[in-house]
Amino acid sequence: MVGELAAMNGTPRAASVFTATSVRARVISARSLRTFIAEHPQAATAIHASVAEKFRRATRHRVDFTTASTLVRLALALENLADVYGRGHPCGIRIEVPLSQPELASLVGVSDPSLQRAFRTLRQRGVIRTEYRRQIVCRPDLLRRLVATGTLPPAEGDDLP
Repeated sequence: MVGELAAMNGTPRAASVFTATSVRARVISARSLRTFIAEHPQAATAIHASVAEKFRRATRHRVDFTTASTLVRLALALENLADVYGRGHPCGIRIEVPLSQPELASLVGVSDPSLQRAFRTLRQRGVIRTEYRRQIVCRPDLLRRLVATGTLPPAEGDDLP
């Protein structure tokens, strides 16, 4: 849903949407939405929950993306993409949004070379595999750990001289 806050309080819409793939969309006028909510109070509860989740994600995004390393920022983006757009794959979870590395760098808010270094680290540790405009999360457990703690466990042999 986009524009639900504007529909509720009569202010201009503050968001725009760009898609990476084809989508089906439906435009609902503010008046129609308000009428529907008045007739179906449970819809208001669902919309409020959606708005609360958007605010929670926006706050987390703002905090994480201003303090986290490139590696953690990439892990956050990949975790979110896998949760929303992931499909089962023999290796793990394939993200079904065809994003190029420059598009991902923009999404993460880093330069292409920084993104490439972070991807290299994740690939070397077996966390992800990359294909043309696709990413496969092979170790979602390690991706979640990186997001939660900001670190990956030591690789086998890291403690050897």
